Amino acid sequence: MLYLMKPNVTNDDIYKLQQDENIDKASINKEVKNFNSNDTDITTTTKKESSSSNILKWLRKINLEFNIPITTAYQKELIPLLMKFDESIIYYAIQYASKHGKNPKVFLLKVLQNWSDKGIKSLSEV
Repeated sequence: MLYLMKPNVTNDDIYKLQQDENIDKASINKEVKNFNSNDTDITTTTKKESSSSNILKWLRKINLEFNIPITTAYQKELIPLLMKFDESIIYYAIQYASKHGKNPKVFLLKVLQNWSDKGIKSLSEV
């Protein structure tokens, strides 16, 4: 089922997400580590920012929500943006892009980049 038509996350969705995380964890974690090794600023995070351990979760969420493959090129654009925000902002951005974007994959990048450029750090600022 397309997740664009099913905006509410159910327990079944969470189970599927957890199962998918177990399958792809090694390959995506390797990609995140390789990407982080090229840019020391990305590896420096605070409690409010997403950590590398959460990146996998967000990539899978985007994959399921938008029903798209997450390519290496898309990851390279998306990961630095995801690492700048806390979970509530990322979750909101995914939902917002899903609802308002004709091409949610590109729209999500633009939304996160705009919020980053504006220095948004909390959901209330969005």
